[in-house]
Amino acid sequence: MRPVLWFLALMLAMAGSACTTVLAPERTTAIGPPFNEALKERYLELGSSKWQEGSWEILHFRDKARSAMLGELVYPDRVSRVPRQWQSELIEQRERLLLFLEAGGRELVPEDAAEAQVAFDCWLSDVKATAQLASECRETFEAALGRTEQAVLADLPGSYVVLFESGSDMLGGDGLNVATTVARAVSLAEPARIEVVGYADASGSATANEALSLRRAENVATALERAGVSAQLLNVQSRGATGAGGRRVEVILRG
Repeated sequence: MRPVLWFLALMLAMAGSACTTVLAPERTTAIGPPFNEALKERYLELGSSKWQEGSWEILHFRDKARSAMLGELVYPDRVSRVPRQWQSELIEQRERLLLFLEAGGRELVPEDAAEAQVAFDCWLSDVKATAQLASECRETFEAALGRTEQAVLADLPGSYVVLFESGSDMLGGDGLNVATTVARAVSLAEPARIEVVGYADASGSATANEALSLRRAENVATALERAGVSAQLLNVQSRGATGAGGRRVEVILRG
């Protein structure tokens, strides 16, 4: 393409920014958490590299940089217009990226999380251009996502507690929320097994407490299954009475 047309393309990209805000992304700190600033900078870098390659995608990536600058929640590009043989791999990787971003990656390691997201978009762009899965951007994506995953997994609790009223085995709203939280943690950590251990206080007989603590554990296990946890991972146990603080079920991720 002739230089004058590329100059017009650059002016169009700048004009697109002006339509939304008078502040240029290159000279404006992003609104919101550090992740937005890191994302803005990396999308600007990606747009610049696409400009050097002679690609009109500079407009797309500058637009995403501008959205990040304005404090918006910017997602990785959806997988489309790629060879069918690569589609499932790219979709799977995008879903895993989103899983760890939304599990706290944006907050825990904003630089790595932003690098992973922008590298994914770069990888997707390369696949569209070359019809090949191999890409330097893929290597960057895998390394940055690996660091993000490590940070999220290191921050996950190893155990969770569901509390019960005295003499009751009924799960309330808080208990169901814990089950949902555990299900998400399981999808991240992929434990080898999960112990679901029921306890009771000392207000009843030993036999009654043993039965109550077992029902509590079974009810929590059922809630976990409904939340998406495989029943094969669950090891339900009853410990009976353990004192005044015993009205609970502990969910422990192992391995």
